Amino acid sequence: MRKVLSITALLGTVLLAACGGSSASLTGGSTGTGSGTGTGTTTTSTVASITVTSSATQIAADGSTSATITATAKDKNNNLVPNVTLAFASSAGGLAVVSAETGTSGTATATLTAGTAASGTAITVTATSGTVSGKVTVTVGTAEQTISVVTSAPQIPSDGSKNATITAYVRNAQNQFVSGVTVAFAATSGGLTVTQATTDTTGAAIATLSAAGDPTDRSITVTATASSASATVPVAVTGTAITVGGSATLVLSGSGTYTVSLTNSANVGIANIPVTLSSKLGNTLSATSVTTSTTGQASFTVTAAKSGTDVITATALGISATATVAISAQNFSFTTPAASATVTDVDLTSTATPVSQTLAVVWTVSGVPQVGQTVTFAATRGTLSSATATTDSTGAASVTISSTVAGPSTVTATATGVTTETQLEFIATTPAAIDLQASPATIDTQGQSTLTAVVRDANNNLVEGQTVTFQTVNDITGGSLSVPSAVTDVQGRAQTVYTASSTPSASNGVVVQAAVAGLTTTADLTVGGLAVGLSLGTGNQITELPSGCGSGSSSLCTQFEISYTVIATDTAGNPVPNVAVTTTIHALDYYKGAYTEVNSAPPWTQVVTASCLNEDDSQNPVTAGYANFNGVLDPGEDGCTNGVTPTGITVASPLVCNPTGNQNGKLDPGATAVASPGSVTTGSDGTATFDVIYPEDLALWVKVQLIASTTVSGTETAASSTFVLPILADYLTGTASPPGQPSPYGKASSCTDPN
Repeated sequence: MRKVLSITALLGTVLLAACGGSSASLTGGSTGTGSGTGTGTTTTSTVASITVTSSATQIAADGSTSATITATAKDKNNNLVPNVTLAFASSAGGLAVVSAETGTSGTATATLTAGTAASGTAITVTATSGTVSGKVTVTVGTAEQTISVVTSAPQIPSDGSKNATITAYVRNAQNQFVSGVTVAFAATSGGLTVTQATTDTTGAAIATLSAAGDPTDRSITVTATASSASATVPVAVTGTAITVGGSATLVLSGSGTYTVSLTNSANVGIANIPVTLSSKLGNTLSATSVTTSTTGQASFTVTAAKSGTDVITATALGISATATVAISAQNFSFTTPAASATVTDVDLTSTATPVSQTLAVVWTVSGVPQVGQTVTFAATRGTLSSATATTDSTGAASVTISSTVAGPSTVTATATGVTTETQLEFIATTPAAIDLQASPATIDTQGQSTLTAVVRDANNNLVEGQTVTFQTVNDITGGSLSVPSAVTDVQGRAQTVYTASSTPSASNGVVVQAAVAGLTTTADLTVGGLAVGLSLGTGNQITELPSGCGSGSSSLCTQFEISYTVIATDTAGNPVPNVAVTTTIHALDYYKGAYTEVNSAPPWTQVVTASCLNEDDSQNPVTAGYANFNGVLDPGEDGCTNGVTPTGITVASPLVCNPTGNQNGKLDPGATAVASPGSVTTGSDGTATFDVIYPEDLALWVKVQLIASTTVSGTETAASSTFVLPILADYLTGTASPPGQPSPYGKASSCTDPN
């Protein structure tokens, strides 16, 4: 029966459409009506399944990409269901519904972005209608980024005088600069300093590349990495150069000296670099590797064993230089000195006529002497008997050389197409003078000083190979010498080391003697350690207390403070640490009077009406002998009348009455200033600091004496400074009255008047 009804309903719909030209909509579970003459009822179309798909399986964590989520609703017969509202939800990220109601295609859509979801998060998006739902999973991936690297300089000099700035730029998928990204820099060599590891608003991270002290010519690859993206840029280190120079010709058995020079981009020699040497023909090298000196140079010799065109190659720091040497089949070599001798010593004497050394060469070609040929001689030190000589029947030519100056000499002999050389060392052996120096000449107790004796001959040449003896000829401290004798080196030097005891000496109190070949000399030493000197000093600054007082503060300024430094030195003037120094201060004089203004306007001028001695002052000639700055009002110190003090005490001998005492029943000026702290200890530089603090109203009205004292090894040492307590200059130029107006001790013109 249901089948029949359904068919009937369908036929009714068709008939309505054909006869009346009207229409009716069919929706699940709804009743259709139309303007035609018939009516019909349809069944409800229920969502039986929802399929959810995503346009992308992965979206970027930085939000640069998104996914379109499509939900398709179908009934149980797999027909698309239109006009149904679907509810979208996501487990993370950001979901924006574009169309919640299915259209004729049976689909609804939404847009998914990463939002705050981190990279690696799996986001589940669900679409629901009633009890029916479908879902899809989208993964959050690493933000799509690209990185590029540029350098401010494609080349940097090998001397390290300039660096290259490396900048890495990070962009997203839309080619927009990305800030806040950490960039890691790396280099194949050199030195990187990362100045900005995190990209700024321009997407830039920055590092600086230097040669890092390596002068090797090379290409440095700098890599910048952000997440999985990376890029590189090359920077060349350039400017290092190597050269090798020497004789362009040699003969068989002959030898020549060659010099290799290694410089950086500033043409400054590069020291302590090994240089590898080689000979293309396999001729004899004095060394296969040499190390450059402080000037960047190193020398070696080539001895010709094979004839032909040889190439000498020097290699260092990744670069090479060559020298081409034509080696003749001729034999042109020194016979005197022997060709096998590396260096020949020539002894100098103290006589007016120096010793002569014979220089002889032999020249043959295939064993045949070259007769009547001119040979030219030259030397870097010494005097030749002749600059040229002619070969005899044996092919030999000779001259002599002499010198009054000690030192090395390279002698060359040259003829047509051939050259050779030999090495001499002129040595002075006869002492004529000796000098002795102590370094340092002043040392701490238990310290050391190196004593160097320099021996010279009559021509002032340094004398080698002579024994110098050392001894202390005046030393009551008990010091010692490391060795009693030493042999002079090529610089004419012999040394010993003096080690001081724990006992100090007087200035130049240690005398050491050096002797050689009947010649003697001495050097003086001073061994310090005893703090026998103190000194005091200050600057020109005054501070007001308490700290922070004055203008803009609720605290009133009531005191002045001056900083002082005490210095402790030993007998040689060296600073002495760990010395305990006691600081004291007491008044010498006090003044009566007041400040006045000039023409009733600042500045203020101090007018002193009376200058009075401290009643407790040992400088007072009347009270000398018992007044000792003890702060105690002793009988007679404050003055008296007819030998009786104001308190009724009769002053008897040896005490006397102070004729300038004001009989006010107290000591004037009393306690005026303090040294704080009262004891300080010197530091490693022999100094210590402390402060002098006093009431502001006593400034300019009291003269004080500051004393720093110490006792070392039972000996007391002191330093003192006498001054009037200063006032801050601003108080004398301001409109307000200065502190201490009038004097705290009164304005009377007599010291005996307490007013």
